Amino acid sequence: MTGPTSVVPLDFHSNRDSGSASWEHADPTAALIERVAWNHWRVTLPGSENTYEVRLEHDHGAFVGKCEVLDGDDRKQCPARKYNNPDEPCAHLCTIRKAAFVEISDVQGEPVTVFETDDVAAQVVRTPCRDRVVCGMDAPSLVSTTRQGHREGNGNDTAPGLVFVECQRAA
Repeated sequence: MTGPTSVVPLDFHSNRDSGSASWEHADPTAALIERVAWNHWRVTLPGSENTYEVRLEHDHGAFVGKCEVLDGDDRKQCPARKYNNPDEPCAHLCTIRKAAFVEISDVQGEPVTVFETDDVAAQVVRTPCRDRVVCGMDAPSLVSTTRQGHREGNGNDTAPGLVFVECQRAA
């Protein structure tokens, strides 16, 4: 997934206040939400046969993002954003926003958090890698650190709910 297609901020407040179809359809408690990067999630809403990849971040105080439907190895623009106003958040974006607001956890039990891009850039955060099979590394070669450099599981995590992992090949 590339960067957001628009620099126009996503207006979740208007969606909420108007009771838009996207806002009403967004259900983070019933959705399947999986974080795949610091600003990317896979979202499957109840009754949907498709999984969507959502990118959402806070940039200079405004939410920006995009949504694409996953179709095998192909990605297509979310139909709701393609055929309606592309600057209006779809139900998948609204699901992530709602989940972050009420502190809903993803499928890995981690709270959904939308990070500020400047904070992430300053921390030099790496993409999370939670599955040694996916990254192709053996368990002993995985090095897990939070944003402040604490080892995963030592009780000193300063970024609760999100551990950033750097994969290294064993020598």
